[in-house]
Amino acid sequence: MKRNLIWVASYPKSGNTWVRAILQSAITGSVNLTQLGDFIPSFPFCVSRLNRGKSIAHPSQASQYWPHAQTTISTDAGNSSAIIKTHNVCAAFGGTMFPNPAATQSAIYIVRDPRDVAISASHHFDQDLSDSIELLMDEKNFIYKKQNYFRGEFISSWQTHVNSWMKAPFPVLLIRYEDLLSGPETFIEKIITFLEIDPKVPVKKIAAATSFRNLSHLEQQNGFSEKAHSVDFFRTGKAHQWAQDDPSFRPLVDTYSETLVKLGYEVT
Repeated sequence: MKRNLIWVASYPKSGNTWVRAILQSAITGSVNLTQLGDFIPSFPFCVSRLNRGKSIAHPSQASQYWPHAQTTISTDAGNSSAIIKTHNVCAAFGGTMFPNPAATQSAIYIVRDPRDVAISASHHFDQDLSDSIELLMDEKNFIYKKQNYFRGEFISSWQTHVNSWMKAPFPVLLIRYEDLLSGPETFIEKIITFLEIDPKVPVKKIAAATSFRNLSHLEQQNGFSEKAHSVDFFRTGKAHQWAQDDPSFRPLVDTYSETLVKLGYEVT
C-alpha cells in the first residue's frame, strides 16, 4: 500500500467545498460544481459505494469498513494520488487510526471560527443557532444520512476535531477560512505548493473562478447536490458573522478560549 491518499479535512461548514473547488480549478483548469463530488469524493460516499448492497444496523458501525475502504482507494489509485474529502476526526476507532497513516500522503485542514461555523450550520441544516452551538460542543457528535448509515462520520466537538488534525502523524497544511477569504491568491499558492500541483491556470484565475460570488453564481445556474433543504449552499461566505455578539456564543467561547487564541481568533 502506497502513501497516496490526500485528505481535504475540516469540521462541517468550514470551507471544505471551497478548497475542493480550488483544487479542481488548479488541476483541471475550470470549476464544475456538478462534477465536484466525482472529482474529489467524500469518504462516506466512497465507503457506501464500496459496500453497495450491504446494510448496517447503526451509523457507528460504518467505522468498521473504513480501513478496507482506504486500502481499496489507495490500491486503485496506483502510482497516482487520490484526493478525498472528510469531516471525520483524526483519531482511533476500534483500535484503528483514521485516517490510516500507512496510506496517507498528507492533508489540508481548513479551520473556521466556530461561532461562524455555528451560524452557517444553523442555516444549512435549518436548525436553531443554540442547537448548532450545542452540537459543536458535543464530544460524541456523529453525523450520517438517515437513508444510508454507511454515509456516517464521527466529528466529535469542534475543539477535539481541530486538535486531532493539528496533531496528525503526517504532513498537514493548516488553512484558516478567514485567511483564505482575505488573501485568496496567497493561500491558494500555499495549497498548490504544499501538494506540488502544477496548476493548469494562473493562481489569479483560480481565485476568480472560486470566489464566493462565482461559486454562488454557478450554484444558481446549475444547482449543487450537496446543499441541504432549499437553502443555498453558498449563502454569504463572510467572516465575523458572530460579531452580533449573541449571548449564545458565551459557553462556546469560554470552553474553547485556549484553542481560539492559539488559532488567532478574537476572544471577547
